[in-house]
Amino acid sequence: MTALYLRLSIDDGPDRESNSIGNQRDILTRYANEYGFTELEEYIDDGYSGVSFNRPGFQKLIKDIEGDRISTILVKDLSRFGRNSTLVAYYVDIIFTEYNVRLIAVNDNIDTAAEHDELILPIKSILNEMYVKEASKKSRATNKQRAERGEWLGSKPPYGYRRSTTRKNRLEVDPEKAATVREIFRMADESFDLRRIGRQIDLNITAIRSILGNPIYTGNTISRRYATISLKVKKKVDESEWIRITGTHEALVDEETFNRVQEWIKRKMKAPSQEGEGVSSLYKGLLVCAACGVPLIPDKAGRYKCPRCAKTIHENTLTVRVLDHIKRAPEVITSIPSSLTELRREESDLRVKTKQAIERSAIGALTDDAMSNILDECKRRRAEIERKIEKAEVELVSARCVAGVSPYIELTRDTICKLIDRITVSGAYQCEIKFKEATS
Repeated sequence: MTALYLRLSIDDGPDRESNSIGNQRDILTRYANEYGFTELEEYIDDGYSGVSFNRPGFQKLIKDIEGDRISTILVKDLSRFGRNSTLVAYYVDIIFTEYNVRLIAVNDNIDTAAEHDELILPIKSILNEMYVKEASKKSRATNKQRAERGEWLGSKPPYGYRRSTTRKNRLEVDPEKAATVREIFRMADESFDLRRIGRQIDLNITAIRSILGNPIYTGNTISRRYATISLKVKKKVDESEWIRITGTHEALVDEETFNRVQEWIKRKMKAPSQEGEGVSSLYKGLLVCAACGVPLIPDKAGRYKCPRCAKTIHENTLTVRVLDHIKRAPEVITSIPSSLTELRREESDLRVKTKQAIERSAIGALTDDAMSNILDECKRRRAEIERKIEKAEVELVSARCVAGVSPYIELTRDTICKLIDRITVSGAYQCEIKFKEATS
C-alpha cells in the first residue's frame, strides 16, 4: 500500500496556502496516478509542527509500517515529513530501512530508492530545520513586541482570571476564582501556615505557593521571564531583562500586600543560621530539593539543607560532582553519540522481535503464554532503553555546556554562578546539575 502523508502547521507562515492539505492531496494524487502507485491511504496531521514527531497521523503511519502495511510513502516535500534533521535521519535510515519502506518527496525530487539521493536528503533535511529556526526567531521577535504592549502571551490564564471577551490578548477577572485568590492573600498576610491555607481553600500547597509568588495579581503583566534560545532549549532570563507593563488588567491584591506576603514567605524559608558568620554561600540560591521543590539553605557545617524535608548535601560533595562533570565532558561528547546510535539499534531490534513473536503466535508456532512473556520482556527492555537514551541526551547537553572549561578551574562563587543554572538534590550524594547553555 502507498501512504500519502499530509501535514500543515503554523510553522509554514506565508506558505500555508500553497502547503494546504488540499493542495498537498492534489499533488500527491496526481503523482501517484502518473507513476502507477495504487491502494492509496491518507495520513493527515493538520496543525502539528514538523519539529516534533509526536503527531497522531504520523504515529498511525509508523504503526502501519511496523504492521507491514506500507511499502511507499509520498510527501509533497521533505519539510512535510519533518523539520528535525536528526529524527528525519533516524526514521529514514533505521525504521524505513528495517521495514523496506520507500520515501518519495515529490517536489524535492528525492526518492530513497535512488542511490544518488543519499547525500541530497540529509542536506535538504538540515535546510528544513534551519527554516524552522529562522521562523522561531521571527516568532520570538513578534512575541517580544506583544509583551511590550502588555498583551497576555500565556496559553492558560492564571487562576482567578480568564481571557477577556472584549480586549484581545488581555485578562479579565473570573469572579468566583478571584474571590479564592483574594482569600489566599488575606490569610497569607495574616501569617497563616500554608498547609492551613490549603486545607481551608482546598488547593494543594504547590498551587498556593505559585499564586502567592505571581505578580500578575497586582494588575501588572511580567513577560519574558524565560527565553527560548533554540528550538528545544529554554533558559531563565535575568530579572533586569523582564518586560514589566503596569495596569494591564484588574488587580486582585494591592502591591503593598503582595510585597508583605513576599517578605513573609522569605522569612518562612530562611534558616536562623543564615544570619550568622561563617555560613557557606558557594552554591547558595542554586540548590532545589527534588522532593519538595523548595530551595536548600546553607548552615555553618558546610551543608545545604531542605527546610521542609531535611534532605541535606555537603558543599564538598557538590564541588566533586561539578568538577567530575567538567573533567568528563570531552569523553562524553566523543562517546555518547555512538552510544545513542547503539541504543536506537537495540530499540529497533526489539521492534523486530515483537513483530516476530506476534507472527509466530498467529500461525500457532508460539503459545499465548510464551508470546506474553516475550512481549513483556520486550516492553521492559524498551522502557529501560528509553531511560538510557534520555539520560545519555541529558549528559550530552551538560557536557557541551562545559566543553571549553578547564578541568583545573577554581570553583569560586562567581565561576559557579556563571556555569550553573540549577542543581536538583535528591540525596546526600545524589544531585542533577543543569549547566547554563553558554559559559565564559
